Amino acid sequence: MKIGIISDVLNYRLTGIGNYTFQLIKGLNRTISGMIPILINYQPHNLDLPNSNLIIKNPFLFNRTYFWYPYLTFKLSHHDFDVIHNPSQVPTFFRFSQPSVMTIHDITTITASESHDFITKANERLLLKKTLFNVNCIISDSYRTKEDLIRVFHLPSEKIFVIHLAANPIFKPLNQIQFHRSLETISIPERFILYTGTLEKRKNLLTLMRAFYALKKEGIPHKLVLAGKCGNVKNEMKNLLRHLNLLKDVIFTGYIPVEDLLYLYNNADVFVYLSYYEGFGLPPLEAMACGCPVICSNSSSLPEVIGDAGILVNPHSVEEVKNSIKKFLNDPGFRKEMSQRSIERSLLFSWEKCARETYKVYKIAAGDS
Repeated sequence: MKIGIISDVLNYRLTGIGNYTFQLIKGLNRTISGMIPILINYQPHNLDLPNSNLIIKNPFLFNRTYFWYPYLTFKLSHHDFDVIHNPSQVPTFFRFSQPSVMTIHDITTITASESHDFITKANERLLLKKTLFNVNCIISDSYRTKEDLIRVFHLPSEKIFVIHLAANPIFKPLNQIQFHRSLETISIPERFILYTGTLEKRKNLLTLMRAFYALKKEGIPHKLVLAGKCGNVKNEMKNLLRHLNLLKDVIFTGYIPVEDLLYLYNNADVFVYLSYYEGFGLPPLEAMACGCPVICSNSSSLPEVIGDAGILVNPHSVEEVKNSIKKFLNDPGFRKEMSQRSIERSLLFSWEKCARETYKVYKIAAGDS
């Protein structure tokens, strides 16, 4: 099969959807014999991939991504792809002349709209529903996202295929030599609680800070490390930290490359992720792959990822979050047991499995199932 994958997200730092697209392409290259997808982009990327590129220039000066995607439906009509895959969920509105597949990671523009800017919300609300009815198949990261798609857009269930993501293979437990070397490689406190991801409202970081404050009052020596780019809640967080006198105890790292994230996950005493809404939830899975004990919200897709390998909490309850963190910090036996469970649970997810299941969806879209 000749598969075209829209790959403009590879032009930027590989976070979120970019990481998904990169790992899926690598998985398809490794797993599906004789099929190397062609990457559709408006410029060459600088990543080490053996795939050939089809360059479709982007002629637009403003709102370039959202205009380029509908533009592709016309420009690609002269190419003989068996299937075109849109992994970034940017809506095209118009139908491709070839069979097409679209991955939907979440619909937070509707379910958690405060986390998105006006242009993103307007474009997805105006264009996404029509796009979803025009594609042949939809891939969803989780059963929760599939349920949301059916509830919000009234899509037929049989059109949506749930394919779970996986952690980057780099994430794994370090041996003792690597562990001690990591302390020299990246500047981190001796004992800390970790969060990774964008700093935005739906991640519920204010609750984490209040739980951390309650623990500091009880005398824990830990710092709180928030690793991720700034979103729409940093000023509110800083104001709360001033009010709680915690500015010296909370570390904002900004964007962290995966090599350093590996060290953070391996050195953290506990990873806490209290997001109100997730389409999947890769950061908890990354932490689990490193054997870091995990505390997560009991909402949206996160229970699908965590299973019984972590503690699921009410994200609105500061007391419940505080007590769960305290359980890990004060009970080494429980911490060791959950660390092992985390590693075992993470092995159920792989990019090779994701690639094989995605290829099956390509065949269904092409009428070759």
